[in-house]
Amino acid sequence: MAASKKIDELYDLIKGIETAMFTTRRPTGQLVSRPMATQDRIEGADLWFVTNSDTHKLDELALDPHVNFAYYNNASLNAAMDKAASLSGAARAKAYAALDLNIMKNHAPWAPYSVLSDVFFTSKRVSNWVYQPYFGEPAFNAQFQRMPEP
Repeated sequence: MAASKKIDELYDLIKGIETAMFTTRRPTGQLVSRPMATQDRIEGADLWFVTNSDTHKLDELALDPHVNFAYYNNASLNAAMDKAASLSGAARAKAYAALDLNIMKNHAPWAPYSVLSDVFFTSKRVSNWVYQPYFGEPAFNAQFQRMPEP
């Protein structure tokens, strides 16, 4: 089968599905998935997505261009995601949390093993703190100061 026919079939399969789980591999071998919005088909590209140029996924692609895209389509979940996306602030976070719980409990064909965050909170007692997300688990180099006795 010609490559162009395979691409036509792919677009027929994913028609109407707005979000794909895009999986890349970190230098440690760890697989990382994140949702990405599928863009409309254009000439010269098989499948394309838009991302911020400062994200880790571009570095991961430079090291290993092998990727996986997973699609899941459910009309009621799509409507709930659209509604959550239209909210802001705490209401948006709460809607996404409820949606995430619903998907993981009732719908997911797979579930994430871990969810990585680039946001960490430390106390004022921590100094010289370094976080390097590229080596799998966080590598910390921190100094802790003793709190004065009350």
